[in-house]
Amino acid sequence: QLVSHVDMTPPLLELAGVPVPAAMQGRSFAPLLSGSTQSWRNEVYIEMSEFMTGRILRTPQYTYAVASRPSAAASERYLEYMLYDNFADPFQHVNLVGRNDYREVSDHLRERLLDRISEASGLHPAIDPTPLPYIC
Repeated sequence: QLVSHVDMTPPLLELAGVPVPAAMQGRSFAPLLSGSTQSWRNEVYIEMSEFMTGRILRTPQYTYAVASRPSAAASERYLEYMLYDNFADPFQHVNLVGRNDYREVSDHLRERLLDRISEASGLHPAIDPTPLPYIC
């Protein structure tokens, strides 16, 4: 199961007997330790704001990333930037973004990412599909 760094603090607080603040992001991964995966969201949301502003959704099979320039904490509009099939390409050498045969996958991951952005920040940006396949 995928666990994000924001999921680390809630179980530590629980073990220390400290209530987890309602505003804290992340969920306790403690149930995973006993094998309970019911209702666990098996994806990780990542924010990047170094050389560009980006948002990423990592599922067991796919890594989907969107980006915006210039670098800022957040953006109102993103463009699809990367899509990798981690099962077929675990080292992420072949960017599948913009390919017609992955459009349905991109559409689904875009909606999931928009949900996660809204959940984490309260923002509702747009994500534009890449008009052409990525060519390296």
